[in-house]
Amino acid sequence: KDAHSAIDLIIVDEASNLNKAQLDQLRELLNKSNVKSNMKMIFLGDQSQMTSVNQSPHEHLAVERMMERTMPTTEVFRSGSADISNLQTAYRNAIFKDKDAILPKGTYDNDRNNGLEYFQKGKKDMYDLFSNDLNGKDDFKKNNTALIVYTKADREAAINYVQKKIDDPNFDVGSKIKTIEEGEFSAQGLEYGRVMVAIEEADARHLYNKAMLTAATRAMKIDDDHNGYALVMSTSGYSEAGEPIIVETKTSSEQD
Repeated sequence: KDAHSAIDLIIVDEASNLNKAQLDQLRELLNKSNVKSNMKMIFLGDQSQMTSVNQSPHEHLAVERMMERTMPTTEVFRSGSADISNLQTAYRNAIFKDKDAILPKGTYDNDRNNGLEYFQKGKKDMYDLFSNDLNGKDDFKKNNTALIVYTKADREAAINYVQKKIDDPNFDVGSKIKTIEEGEFSAQGLEYGRVMVAIEEADARHLYNKAMLTAATRAMKIDDDHNGYALVMSTSGYSEAGEPIIVETKTSSEQD
């Protein structure tokens, strides 16, 4: 007897990441003759999180029409840095209000291990800064920094560029460069003490705010000395060196 006939309920987490092919597979399962007619599917997820990069501006998940929406999160506590939390909140609010994000002021420490810094140069300039961190003597930066780009093609280009800048020819550069695009090299679901986000609005277009929110939320508090650092490409954001404000520890029930 087919195992499908014994299924009563299917729960799909992170439903915003589903692409059309995956939804078609779920529909096919429901249409199988040996599947229980009363089988239910529950889709869980955050509407503001990153969706498939191949999704068109007007394409929405078919299940969204039947979703029951809860109260949207308006304050973020994932990072130990208040500036990064404020940035995440700005992108989240922009998604729900369908407008440009109003970026908060950023503050970062002199070691660039804590806080939020806006980067107003080009991608290759960020790649150079990333390469310098990997070549430096700060083990925390070497082990806890990720460069986040948009697609797999962007990742390959970044790897080819950075690999030429690395002193150690055996260093696994690819393990430090992630994408927002779904797949084996995706940053989604991962956490780092430091993130460098090499994504421009022209890259992501209608998904820019979602891409930036997902990328920024990868920066996490590692310990009391490292509360999260994010370097974000921006032509409008303002940041300066100083003492970043630390977010008080929240309980798991208070976190988004």
